[in-house]
Amino acid sequence: MRSADTSRTVASERYASLPCRVPAGLTALLRSLDLDDLMEPHVLWPWLGIESYFAVWEAMEARLDDETHAVAMGRGAANHGLLEPVFLVCLSARHLGEALAHLARYKSVLCPERLVVGRESGALEIAYDWPTAQRPPPHNLVEAELSFLLSLARRATGLALDDARVTLTRSEGDPHAWAEAFGAPVAMGSRRATLRLDARVEEVRFETHNSVLFSALQPALEAERSRRPTTAAARVRHVIQTRVSAGELTVQAVARELGMSARTMQRRLRNAGTSFGDLVAEARCDRATYLLRESDLSLAEISYLVGYESPPSFFRAFYRWTGKTPTDYRRDAIG
Repeated sequence: MRSADTSRTVASERYASLPCRVPAGLTALLRSLDLDDLMEPHVLWPWLGIESYFAVWEAMEARLDDETHAVAMGRGAANHGLLEPVFLVCLSARHLGEALAHLARYKSVLCPERLVVGRESGALEIAYDWPTAQRPPPHNLVEAELSFLLSLARRATGLALDDARVTLTRSEGDPHAWAEAFGAPVAMGSRRATLRLDARVEEVRFETHNSVLFSALQPALEAERSRRPTTAAARVRHVIQTRVSAGELTVQAVARELGMSARTMQRRLRNAGTSFGDLVAEARCDRATYLLRESDLSLAEISYLVGYESPPSFFRAFYRWTGKTPTDYRRDAIG
């Protein structure tokens, strides 16, 4: 039997540094709350690294007055805002046991998060784990996810699930307000945030079961799951692309975003036959050629947007990449 440390290492390798894709419902919610500006720093939204994704949730926490806002978000997503195929597949399942199996399989389509389901003494305990994150996820992110699961189970089964119990790692707050928000008793300051249900609810047939919908969505989810970047170079390339026009573009910053040490990241790149510098140059070249073809920006503006403080430095780098000056490249591209 594997030790806990060994199991975590295996999980870390499997989920290593996959980027997060913001669920469609969250994008719509940010707009409805006039929090569009939280998206602006992220040039490849809805694709984010782990730290950036956590930062968005922390910014929401700071900006919203209601401490239980995340519970309302999760409940609203389950009852009215199911825009994400991953969640529609869960709703179309035959029962909660199957829905949890679908979620465990397809959650990686959205982010490197693991659904943890335990069964003991007639109880079903559900939690989330981020194997590659360098710190715990924000409280409100976990609270929204637990609220979503509880609300989805209530909606799909048509049951009140009065025996549900919730534990939160958040130690501050009014337990009565949290219990009212979840519609279930809440224990604050716990070691782990969990949702606990009677295990028998797993087999209750979903009123929302739809085998046709599941069959229609599954191929696309499987395809997206298979397309997720799995090599170190692909993951590093993705984060560099998000930072080439905005954000700190250093080995340390990119490694932190990916949830690994700078030394580990550089070793994996060497093993893949590339380097951090090569991937930065590739990203800058791609961005520069795109802006030269598709925009009317001046060469000085493009120089700044691809990370160069002075146009002459950009001109020399661009000639090294393409064998042409930026002016010649733009003229040839326009035709």
